[in-house]
Amino acid sequence: MDKLAPKRGASPGYSPAYGPELLPPLRRVQSAGPVASDKCEQQTTWDDLEHWRGREEAHRPSADGIAAVQLEVTTSMRRMLVDWLGEVRDEFRLHTETLFLAVAYLDRYLAAKSVPRGRFQLLGLTCLWVAAKFEEVYPPPLKSCLAMAENMYTADEMRACEKEHPSRPSQPRG
Repeated sequence: MDKLAPKRGASPGYSPAYGPELLPPLRRVQSAGPVASDKCEQQTTWDDLEHWRGREEAHRPSADGIAAVQLEVTTSMRRMLVDWLGEVRDEFRLHTETLFLAVAYLDRYLAAKSVPRGRFQLLGLTCLWVAAKFEEVYPPPLKSCLAMAENMYTADEMRACEKEHPSRPSQPRG
């Protein structure tokens, strides 16, 4: 076998017999910088982000707005529900963003419709389940979600709650 022949599968231009000093030196390629159109696209994207962030802040439900709509649910109940949803998130190992999205859904719903106390946990769990469908690659199965609430609710109740929109006139049954 020829010692000077490169080994099979070796990268071209390198042979252990010759050593790395015989390889051509690496040249650093100088970038001409971003193209003008890239700057425009980047600026537009940043402007869009700022626009949507401003809209989100303008339409974010306030605590006073939620309190004005809710007849049975209090701010301390909301706090306990959000803490519990955090525990459910930990149990399912969901992303933090999933919990944030679920709480945003919850607050928007609470600002629009009165929720009976007996359906409050179902609403929170449904918000987390819907958020997981958007954020997670593998959202938790419906049965597992129901088990987290000790099977107090049925799959049909959770699906019905999922279809419920605050803009619709009907309220969750209590």
